[in-house]
Amino acid sequence: MGSESDHQSYFNDANLGLPICGPVSATCAQVTSNPRVNPNFTQVLNSYSGATANYNAAQVSVTRRFADGLQFAANYTWSHNIDIANTGNDFSGALDDPGCLRCNRGNSYINTPQVFVANFVYETPTIASWNAVAREATGGWQISGIYRAQSGPAFTIICGCTSSWQDDGQDYPDFATSVHRVHVQHGNLTNYLVASDFVNPQQGSHGDIGRNPPGVSGPGINTWDLGLSKNFRYTERYRFQFRWEMFNAFNRPTFASPNNNTSSSTFGLINSTNNNFPARVMQVAGKLYF
Repeated sequence: MGSESDHQSYFNDANLGLPICGPVSATCAQVTSNPRVNPNFTQVLNSYSGATANYNAAQVSVTRRFADGLQFAANYTWSHNIDIANTGNDFSGALDDPGCLRCNRGNSYINTPQVFVANFVYETPTIASWNAVAREATGGWQISGIYRAQSGPAFTIICGCTSSWQDDGQDYPDFATSVHRVHVQHGNLTNYLVASDFVNPQQGSHGDIGRNPPGVSGPGINTWDLGLSKNFRYTERYRFQFRWEMFNAFNRPTFASPNNNTSSSTFGLINSTNNNFPARVMQVAGKLYF
C-alpha cells in the first residue's frame, strides 16, 4: 500500500540570520547571534502549505478464527515514511534548515520500518469425564497475549553548533573523511553512535548528514502483554469473572534514543528508558454478574 500527501502545512522563519564578514576578506566569522534580514525583529514564523510526504508499505496478515479453543492473528509491516516537516498546527519553530525546504526532506519522525504484532487467545478444555470440581477448576481458563516487536523511532543528529549563520533550526555535523553513513551499534548503551563518524561542519555550511539520516533509529521495542481469565458460574443467574493482566509481562526494558549532540561529552550514550513502555505493571480484577 502507499500514499502521497501534498500541500502539507509547516512553519518557517522569514527573518533568517546573516553572516558577519570581515571588511576586506570574504572570511565570515561564527558568532553567537547574527543580525537578521530585518534587524527590527527576531524570529518571524510564517505558515506555509508546500510540504510533501509519502508512505509505502508491504503488509502481511495471518489469522485463525476461534476453533478447538484457539484463535490467533499476526501482522507484519515493512514500510518507509518520508516527509519534510513534523510540525503540527502550532508555531513550534522553524525547519532545521529554514533556508532550503527540500533539504529537510528525510525519514519521518514516525517512520517505523518494521512492525510485527501477534495476538492469541487459548481456552483450556473442559474434560467431561472428570468430576464437577475438577472440571470447574481446570476447564474454561482463557490465556491471552499480545506480542509486539518493532523498529525504534527515527532521530536527527545535531552538531550543537551555529555554523550556518541562519540563527534558527539545528545544524548537522559533517561525515568524517572516508565515512559515508552513520554506524549504529545496537545493544551498546554507552556508544550507540560512533563519535569518530562526525566532524563539525565548515562555517557557512549546514552539515551534510541530513535530517533523520538513513539507518538511524533508536532502540527497538520487544514486549509481551499477557492475561489470564475465567468465568465461574454458580447458577444461571450468578457468574463471577476473575482477570489477571500483565503489561510488559517479562519486564523487558525499552530504552530511549541516545544523546544526539556531537558536541556533548556523552554523545551516543543512552541513559533513560522509553516512557511509552514502562516496567511491568500487573492488575487483578473480579467482577460479579447477577
